[in-house]
Amino acid sequence: MTRDALIGATPVAAISDWRYFAVALAATSVVLVLTNRQTSDSKLRSAMEEVRIRAARAVRFDRIAVVADALTLGLFAVSGTLKALDYHLPVFQAALLGTVTATGGGVLRDVLVNEVPLVLQRELYAVPAFLGGLLFAEIERHGFVVQGYPASVVSVFLTAAVRLVAVWKDWHAPRPGAVA
Repeated sequence: MTRDALIGATPVAAISDWRYFAVALAATSVVLVLTNRQTSDSKLRSAMEEVRIRAARAVRFDRIAVVADALTLGLFAVSGTLKALDYHLPVFQAALLGTVTATGGGVLRDVLVNEVPLVLQRELYAVPAFLGGLLFAEIERHGFVVQGYPASVVSVFLTAAVRLVAVWKDWHAPRPGAVA
């Protein structure tokens, strides 16, 4: 919505197209079904067994969540960049708006669950989104592909790969004031 308001695309797509609401509703339903955790009433399980099971589920869910978040980061970076390019913005500005699109949803998600947004931490979150958006904008602007699908796929996977490698290798942005 911020991106659309910045480029003058009114009314913003999120409220003018029913499909956005339908996708959000479907995704919420899937998450609720997949994460429904039932508490066992069995007296046979010890408290330690319950803790072990919950910890294993949490780790497995966290890995899935990180991969899903990296892929959606790439998808939103590309879609935001494409919309900015459709409004004839230059490559750099289009990539910046793609980054705003990609990180905005994560910021909202983190705020709603009372966490500090990843983009405001030392995590490499906005950088992969910007790189993916920049690659997509450059490929699209120079017409290296037809219809944008190969550019989209490559850009989404670049974004996701950089984000996942950053998580895996524990790469972080420098702290403010740490760079001389």
